[in-house]
This record gives sequence, structure tokens and C-alpha cells, in this order.
Amino acid sequence: MHSTHALRTNEEMYGGSCALFFLLSLDAITRLTVFHSVAAAISEDDVTERAKPQPNDDAKETMMNPFDDEDGEFVVLINDEGQYSLWPTFKDVPAGWTTVGPRGARKDCLAFIEANWTDMRPNSLIREMEQTESGS
Repeated sequence: MHSTHALRTNEEMYGGSCALFFLLSLDAITRLTVFHSVAAAISEDDVTERAKPQPNDDAKETMMNPFDDEDGEFVVLINDEGQYSLWPTFKDVPAGWTTVGPRGARKDCLAFIEANWTDMRPNSLIREMEQTESGS
């Protein structure tokens, strides 16, 4: 059974004026939180840097998300909340994240995350739920 929580937008959380809320499942909130943390550290220049020409189209280059690069080299990161992230090696590890697991092919790093990130709840939520269950 999924519980639901309100998630504030980036603008509201970081001083903007937007007051839009989304009602999402806990799993979706966790994945969006990790995506937001990781995406915030990737600049447009990084995406441009990793752009590759498309086959049969020498005149155009296509912007490529570095997380989708099947030929890229990656590491696995984890934060204090126990959330994992795939991370391209050409970028510095962002503050609050630590390298764990393999370094190498995207598929190997994703397999590590799939095997090890079995509970999508952030550690703080796990602690809160345990305290609620114990009546503290």
C-alpha cells in the first residue's frame, strides 16, 4: 500500500513564488527527490559537452542526457537518506553524496542499484514510521 504526501516544487522549496503542490506516491517522491538532487548538479554545458552527432546527420548534433549514455562510464552514489543515484564519472560527486558500488558500464551500475536499493523510503521516513509504530 502506497502512502501519499505533498511534494513542493523547486521554486517553493528554494525561495521562489510558485505554490504548486503535487500529490504523489511515496515511491514517486523518493525517485523525484533523487532525480532533483542529481539533475541540479548537471548544467546545460555538461549536456552540451556530451552531445553526440546522430548517424546519417553530420550537420546536426543532438543534446544527450549524460545519464542515458549507454557508452558512458558511471559510478553509483548514495546519500545520507539511503537513496542511490547513477552518476557520470566526468562530473564531480555533488555535496551530500558518497560513491559506493561499481564504477563502469551504465547497466552494471543500474544492476547494483536495483539489487541494493530495496526500500524506496528515505531513512528519515523509516525512522519516523518506526517511532510512530512504537508509540514514542
